Amino acid sequence: MKSWMLDGDVLEAVLVTHVRQMSPEQYLEFTESHSDEVKNVRFVPPRIGSEGFGVFEVETRTPQYEVCLP
Repeated sequence: MKSWMLDGDVLEAVLVTHVRQMSPEQYLEFTESHSDEVKNVRFVPPRIGSEGFGVFEVETRTPQYEVCLP
């Protein structure tokens, strides 16, 4: 876990993962602006009878953090 100071508040950042699941729309948006960040992509098809078109598991080159706001 990493911590940063921002205007006197301490923000905690948690390492989420190098792999993110994205819808087809999210994947297209991500690759348009961050194509150099994509290390590997795997398409996961939807289960039979479920809605949607499946997801893309995108492995990024740099870790992804989420900030926990106080």
